[in-house]
Amino acid sequence: MARKRSLSTVQAALRILAYLAEHPEGVEVKEVARLLGKSLSTAYALLNSLAEEGFAVKTERGYRLGQAKPLRLETTPLEEALEELYLRTRERCYLALLTPEGIRLKTRGRQGQPHPLGDTLPEEVHALALGKVLLAYGALPLP
Repeated sequence: MARKRSLSTVQAALRILAYLAEHPEGVEVKEVARLLGKSLSTAYALLNSLAEEGFAVKTERGYRLGQAKPLRLETTPLEEALEELYLRTRERCYLALLTPEGIRLKTRGRQGQPHPLGDTLPEEVHALALGKVLLAYGALPLP
């Protein structure tokens, strides 16, 4: 039987979180290293990473469980407008940004995953309505 892929660092971080939850008084780094069968420096690195994200808090004794920081995605007003347009129409929406480096595309809709800002325009952009607008505007070379 084929073995499923997994990330050992993620597994170690989850084991640490479970251990911290079982020990609200806090734990020492050497306990975590022993629990994981890892070096002291690896335990420090994992605990510090968890602390940076708010999942763990450094104390006099070591570390205890923390409150994770809420995730906030930074969006621009244009991205918010794109999202609003999609929510109102439930149709595929595009946002093209003309930058000195070229055209950057953000999409939102049903056909696949949204592209993050910074993606370059696909070669087949001429087939999209957006591509035709950019051609008419002179922002794209003719195919």
